[in-house]
Amino acid sequence: MESDSQVPPCGGGLESSREVSASLAFGPCPTHWLFCQFADRWTLPVLSTLQLSAMRFNEVQVSLHPISRRMLSRSLQKLVRIGLVTRTVVPSAPRQVHYEVSALGRSLAQPLGLLIQWSQHNIEAVRQARALSTDDNMQSNTAVTAR
Repeated sequence: MESDSQVPPCGGGLESSREVSASLAFGPCPTHWLFCQFADRWTLPVLSTLQLSAMRFNEVQVSLHPISRRMLSRSLQKLVRIGLVTRTVVPSAPRQVHYEVSALGRSLAQPLGLLIQWSQHNIEAVRQARALSTDDNMQSNTAVTAR
């Protein structure tokens, strides 16, 4: 197992200003950096779709309609770059590219399954807490503007 000193801090290899901002807000935290890799709309759905079998780009796109080609391409590139998906070029005419979840990506199936179960079990409690928070914020904003 790698020690913390061998893991690069947040900020290394960041592609967007959003990721840089997130790394600066939370400091040198490799775990946070890794969570940021999943914190977008399409990364987890792409990974989940590929858990079923190896697929070509268009097959993934059809499975995840309405994802755009650009977003699918970016998500697949990110998943390949961080080692959760493998990209295999099949020498044929026309050239075929297959994407498949790697062993590292398959090791995420159980923890993600637990997170999904937790989410399904607790979604109503989160909605209620959010509604209460929104109601409280509206009341305090009304009180401030009434002064």
